[in-house]
Formats: sequence, structure tokens, C-alpha cells
Amino acid sequence: MRTLISISLLFLSLVTFANDAPQALRNADLSKQKSSWLAVCAGTVVAPPLDTDYGFAIYNDGRMVCALANDGTVLWQKAVSGRQSPYMASFGEFLYVVSASKKLNLINPSGLTLWTADLGFEPVESPLVGYDGRVFVRGKTSLACYGLNGIRKWIVITGDASSIPLLTFNDGSILAISAQLKNGKSTAIRLSPFGEILESITFSGKILTAVSSLQGILLSQEDQTIGLCRIEKGTAVSKWVSNSLAKKNFTAILPSKQGKNAAFFAPNGKKTDIVIVDMLTGQEENRFSLGTFKLSDLALLRASDAGYVLADAERALECTEDGKIIWSASLPKKSKWTHLFYTAENALLVCGKDWTLKGYLMNQSVEKKNRKVAENPRSYLQTKNGTGMTAGSLNFERLSLEQMQEISHGFDAGNYGKQEEDWLNGIKREVRTFIDDHASLLRSSHDGLSYFTANPVYTQSLIIAMSKTGTTSFVQDFVSLLAIETDPARLALTIQYAGKEAYDKNGAILKSFENLLARRLTPRDASTLRLVCDATYEICRFMGKPAITKKGKDILTYLFYPQFDKGTRDYARQTLSRIMDLEL
Repeated sequence: MRTLISISLLFLSLVTFANDAPQALRNADLSKQKSSWLAVCAGTVVAPPLDTDYGFAIYNDGRMVCALANDGTVLWQKAVSGRQSPYMASFGEFLYVVSASKKLNLINPSGLTLWTADLGFEPVESPLVGYDGRVFVRGKTSLACYGLNGIRKWIVITGDASSIPLLTFNDGSILAISAQLKNGKSTAIRLSPFGEILESITFSGKILTAVSSLQGILLSQEDQTIGLCRIEKGTAVSKWVSNSLAKKNFTAILPSKQGKNAAFFAPNGKKTDIVIVDMLTGQEENRFSLGTFKLSDLALLRASDAGYVLADAERALECTEDGKIIWSASLPKKSKWTHLFYTAENALLVCGKDWTLKGYLMNQSVEKKNRKVAENPRSYLQTKNGTGMTAGSLNFERLSLEQMQEISHGFDAGNYGKQEEDWLNGIKREVRTFIDDHASLLRSSHDGLSYFTANPVYTQSLIIAMSKTGTTSFVQDFVSLLAIETDPARLALTIQYAGKEAYDKNGAILKSFENLLARRLTPRDASTLRLVCDATYEICRFMGKPAITKKGKDILTYLFYPQFDKGTRDYARQTLSRIMDLEL
């Protein structure tokens, strides 16, 4: 299907920009001011620093990835095999890092490289991480998707890539803008997260820049229009298109941290002008000038708690949506640094060519907020409440044993493409039915067998398939199964494959193991206890988080108690030693 993104113009009110930029409430000269903190890493930073759940990460020319807390504390530095690149992306506390031109690495929160995949092509931009941990990597003419387990899910030919990176629509589908124009207008393809080309799109003009937001894709065009493109009823549509009337080419866009508005930035001689727009309606909220600022030398653009932080080669500042400049800072000479970053704790980070990382606390007026972020509810799967992806038709009849085994083998083989959508939804449907049936039998007074109890080979294949998806989609399902399973053989299998799942962000699976040891497993269950040890190790190794490792150690040391036989105690000690080796 080909979609033409073009609608009648919704004109913004004509308001002139102020001739004089507002004065900053605070001015600083960072070449003279002492930094709030200083860190040193083994090399010059070659890629823009990245947000992580623990703070931020950098990648330097010593082929080292360095993780730091927001106060500048160096958490770890680890080497990555192969020549460094400027491309990496974060998924919570995990890092996807490109090295040796064509290698993709997944690095866990302790700096351990979990796997390295040969892409077969050279990426042209940083990877884009999906809702469930999958990652999209774009080459000059191709686009590939990998799972958290390092297995390639699909690869498609997209044509020549434009300089605008991959974008995500509000429904989770991916927009790949092409370098090829059609009658002077930008073209693109929209793909599902499962590699299916959903539609070809021709825009109403040549796109200058575009960014993803929760509402869709915000963009500006060479014809001096700005707009929002989003997915409604399964198709890309223009939600609004506006003409700035100031005859501006907006060359940068940034959604606000609060998610309601977005700032559109346009050069105006040696100055930069800003229009604040309601993201969903296109209504103009404000417009103002920043004064002397070279947007062509943009070195930093980032949303903050107070508004927006941006920097060129000489000056950095933070402004609010009502046009106030909270602080303005003169930067050291550009020859002395490579990248700038603004941390979640309001520190401006200057990455020096002398290997230093200097943090300057710039805004102390913003109240400290509870930065704990809730689990992202967005999913690519069909759900009962209608959220998530809706593309593709699903067969709601029960999968056969042969189909379930084929799915399991398919996940091992990789390159399964759009079949994955049906596979994931089929597995999710089956496991939820399994859990619901089990709960119903526990509540009922009669003796009965569910389909899953009556068909143990099928149920075994289902549990195995859950662990092979390379996504985070079934973590909670493993937790539920571990809580309700009463059959010893099925419980042992569930423990084993929960370990092979390995991803356990908040330690919910390990908590389930603790509950099993406290309430259900006995010293007589020696073989199952060994499976608990193995699964605990796999989760600790994959997650690499101090809190997860501590919980894993607690589980293993519990098995040292004398009520457990010597074989179990020895196995637990050996496993604990393996976990401790990971920390070296």
C-alpha cells in the first residue's frame, strides 16, 4: 500500500520572534570554572554518551566502554573486541555496541559481553532498540533485527538509507526514510517489528529532520512546514501539518520530557528561533529566540526536567518552554573536547580529548524527583485490552504439537521474519490458557485434567519455546508458572528454562526460586535443587546487576545449610564460585 502524507494546512498564528533574547538567570564560563566532578577513562570519547538505568555510558577510542553513575563515579571499564565505532544504543542497563565495523555486541550491566553477532554489513547509524529488547540495525541498503539472545530474527533490503535515523511510530512500527526522492519528495517504507513491509509512504515534501515521540513522528520539511505523522487504524496519516509563517526551515526537533509539547528549532542568521507546539494538536504554545546560537554547529540537544538543553561549539544553555534561559555557559575551545551530554542529575558533561570527563552542575533549582520509572507497558503482542500491535491475522485454534515444536526449532534457526508475530501471540495465548486452566482446577472441588496435564509433551514444548524468543515477553509468565506448578517434573522443567530465559530485570524469577526453596522444595529434591543452582547462575551472568547477583548468592548460600545433602551443598558452592568469578 502506498500512502501520501499530505493534508490541508493548519496555520499557526502569526507571531514575530523577539528581537532580543532573554537574559540568562545564571552565566558561567566553563573554561575557568572548576568542575563539580572529574572522571578519567582510558581514551577519547568517540560516540555520544548514552542514558542508562545506572547513569550513562561512553565509548572511547581505546576500544573501551565505560559505565558511570550520574555523579561521575566510574562503575566499570571493559574492552570491546575489534575497532571502535561511533554507534551504540542502550536498553535499560544493557548496551548494544557496534565494533569492528560489522559486529554487534550485547554488553550487560557489569560490562560482560554476552554475545557478538556478525551483521554481514556495516551499520550507518546507532541501533534502534524495540519495546521487548529486540534491536534494529541499519546498513546502507538493508535493515536487520536481532533478539536479546543474539539470533537474527530477520533482514530486509530497504534501498539507500537517508541521513535521518530509523524512527518509531506510536504503534511500534518502524519508519525507514530513503535517500531516494520522488518528484522532490521524501519516500519511506514502514515495517512491522517482525520485518513485514506494511506500506510505502510518499511525503508532501522533502524531510529536513524527524524524531520519534509517543504520539508519532514529528517532522519538518524543506517547504517550511512542520507536522505529526502517526498510525491510526493501521495506516500512517498526517495528524496535523502547520506552516510556521515565519519562513523558517526547522532543522532540529525535540519532544519535551513531559510528553505534551515539542520544540522546533530554526536558524535565524547567527541566532536560533524556537517554536513550542502541542504535539498532538499542532497548536502553537509559544515562540522565542535564543539569541546568538549556531544551530549548524549543534553539539547537544536534550530534553530536561525544566525544558530543553542545547549547545553549539561555543555555548550551552537550558531554556524553559516560556522562553526563560535558566543558565548559559561558555564552553572550552572546541579543539579540547569531542562530545557533550546533560545527565539526569542536571550536570553538563564535557568529554575532553585528554581523556577527562568533567561534570558541571548547572541547575540546582529543579526539585529532585522520584526517578523510578514504571515498567513500559507497550508491547508488540495482541492483548485482551487491545493494546499492542494489531497487524497480521492470528489463528485462534490451539497449536498442534508439531506446530509448537516447529516454532521452537524456528527460534533456534533464526531468520523467521514475520512468522514471529503469530508465534509469539500463539505462545502467549497458550501459556495464559495454561495458567488460567491451572488456577481453575485449583479452585474447583472435582478432580480433573486440563489439556496441558493430559498432554505433557505438548506442555513441555510450550515451556521450552517460551525461553527461545529472544524477547522480554514471557518473564512474568515464567513467574506465574513457578508460583502455581504442582507437578514435580513440570516444575523442574520450568525452573530449567526460566534460567535459559535469563532476562530477569527486577529479580522476579529469582524471587520465585526463593519462594520455592522456602515453601515447596525439600532436601529430597536434589536434582531439582541443582537446576535451581544452574538457573540462578544463568540469570546472574546475563543480568550482571549487583542487586541480582546478591539475590543469587543468597539463594545459593541457603543451600549450604546442613539439612541439604553433601552433593547439593557442594554443587551450590561450585555455582557460587562461578558467580564470584563473573565479578573479577
